[in-house]
Amino acid sequence: MALEYSSKIVTNGLITYYDPKAPNASSGDTLYDLSGNGYNGTMGNGANISNGTVKTYDRYDYLRAGNYNFTSLRAYTVDLFFKRTDINNNGTGGAGQPTYYQGVFNYYWQQYIFVGTGSDANSTNLDIFGITTTLELNEWVHIVGINGPDGIFAYVNGSLIGTALGSTPSSAADVYFGNWDSSWASICEMSSIKMYNRGLSSSEVLQNYNAHKSRFGI
Repeated sequence: MALEYSSKIVTNGLITYYDPKAPNASSGDTLYDLSGNGYNGTMGNGANISNGTVKTYDRYDYLRAGNYNFTSLRAYTVDLFFKRTDINNNGTGGAGQPTYYQGVFNYYWQQYIFVGTGSDANSTNLDIFGITTTLELNEWVHIVGINGPDGIFAYVNGSLIGTALGSTPSSAADVYFGNWDSSWASICEMSSIKMYNRGLSSSEVLQNYNAHKSRFGI
């Protein structure tokens, strides 16, 4: 199926693109990869599309993007619009632990973006590959994380919030959005989800932010 993506976003290095608002963007539990690279996503458990977003409702919901191998890249970029709609402390995960880690992005058990602190499910802490800021409930934000041996760069709403030493994943892994693992997920909405096989520049991050910010009232 040939699908189009927004001409306003950065396309150089784009390897996966999900936009639930696009025409013919999904079928059943499948969310089509609009980049044309075939990384169709699967909405698991109760996750679905609502008003042009992928919406999750409890600690078991997720969007699985497929299996990726970032081990040879100098950097990769994760880019999405995200809104946390509730605090997911309505159950337990792991060995009877509360739902402390509420996932935004997970290169499974290797590199991740999440909400929480590891000890407080009510935390408003947003952790982008180890760089932290605050994320309020029911507030749309544009989150960009760039990771690799060239460094970590974290952006929120088009602005750089921090840098750190980066690293290369040790192996190929499944990639999830809105989920930390089988029982620690975010109650959230997500849209315009993108991954790149390189690090975006600051001007490219701003381009993607400006491309869709009005849709989310930012």
